[in-house]
Amino acid sequence: MNRKAAQTSLFAWVILLLFWPSVSLSFGQSVVTAAQARPRITERIDDLDTVRMQNSVPRALRNAVDLGRLDGGTNIGPLVLFLKSSPEQEHALKTLLDEQQDKFAPRYHKWMTPDEFGATYGVDEVDLKYVSG
Repeated sequence: MNRKAAQTSLFAWVILLLFWPSVSLSFGQSVVTAAQARPRITERIDDLDTVRMQNSVPRALRNAVDLGRLDGGTNIGPLVLFLKSSPEQEHALKTLLDEQQDKFAPRYHKWMTPDEFGATYGVDEVDLKYVSG
């Protein structure tokens, strides 16, 4: 690299470092705002509108015989429902984790409480009420 290019590159880095805290802070705030948990169930749930998920049957049950519907009062034991984060939440979480490990970032080693984490990256209370009955 010639001397002029090196000076230009150094100048660009100095400008970036001078303005980085304000740029990264405003970017970080906009990401967190976009990531806030918000309702994603936007219409009434219709129990008749179902989708069969591929590869969702455990191997032990693949050759089982369907004996029909169970009585409505039958206890089927624990049931686990996994809810996926929104793309905005995924992006914001990756940004947060990167910034928490970057010594020059404003959120370096700034940890969230479990409640803050849930409010930002978790399921909205409205959606949780819908799926939990």
